[in-house]
Amino acid sequence: YKRVRIYYAMKANSNINVLKILLSEGAYVDAVSPGEVYVALKTGFTPDRILFTGTSVRTDELEYLLERNVPINVDSLSELKRLLKTRVPEFLSFRVNPNIGAGHHEYCITGGADSKFGIWEENIVDAYRIALKAGVNSFGIHMHIGSGFLDIAPFISAAERLLSIAGKVR
Repeated sequence: YKRVRIYYAMKANSNINVLKILLSEGAYVDAVSPGEVYVALKTGFTPDRILFTGTSVRTDELEYLLERNVPINVDSLSELKRLLKTRVPEFLSFRVNPNIGAGHHEYCITGGADSKFGIWEENIVDAYRIALKAGVNSFGIHMHIGSGFLDIAPFISAAERLLSIAGKVR
């Protein structure tokens, strides 16, 4: 599968020796903070092999990421607007809240009605239109419903919902 990429969540373990092994094996990394981006770059990951997925991202942090050409998953409309005022990236991805969440503990649920993460379905088409009008050329879509759940049913429901949402933004 030439188009498949493995993204390692750096928040699990950002030890440089672990990252060097992943780099040598061809992995990509998902970073949740500018600090993790810094470590990934110092390890040898090129910006195109890093994906930033942060929440409540400050404008100076967006500037740091844009200056280094690190692809970004935007988490909210306000973040999108601040990012586009700073610079229009070539590629931009959106973290969607599919209104489905799951996790082994209430603190591990990152999707659903009670979650603060992601852009709501009713706002996602507007988000893509805003970015397209600003000059973004290439897009991605992303979701995260939670961690540590063993039942596959919520993941299947969320994946179906994500595909439905993606179909709206074509």
